[in-house]
Amino acid sequence: MADHREKQVIDAFISTITGLATAGNNVEAEREFSWGDDVSHAIQIDLGPDDPSGDSEQSWPLVASWTTLAVRLIHKGSKADALGALTLMRAEVEVALMAYHAAQTNPLGLAFVSDIREIGAGPVSTDEWDATESNRTITWRIRYTRSQFDPTQ
Repeated sequence: MADHREKQVIDAFISTITGLATAGNNVEAEREFSWGDDVSHAIQIDLGPDDPSGDSEQSWPLVASWTTLAVRLIHKGSKADALGALTLMRAEVEVALMAYHAAQTNPLGLAFVSDIREIGAGPVSTDEWDATESNRTITWRIRYTRSQFDPTQ
């Protein structure tokens, strides 16, 4: 059986921001452990709510949902460099996720995704256990459609 469409959205989101100049391949969903001292930049994706939009009743059995992803940008190094590094990482993520506008294709390359938007950015903070690690969370929402009968479609 294919993955639920929400999982397909998450996988495409991660794939889109993997390989950027700053974080490289250090992108992971729901990571539980520290990245370690050898990693200077990383991105952790945390899953938020997945809410059907109010117009879903009109198109039933198709359900339009907004899934929320918290993109935690991580910089290990001097606090003096944190703001510049985290701002650069944020810019790279935005450019990668919004590239579909210029290419006039579907967001994340998925036909069932109709919208993607940044909905807010948290403050820069320092890890309480590791003073060399600063981070900032940017929240994104992705609108996609799935079947009520088969969420893989």
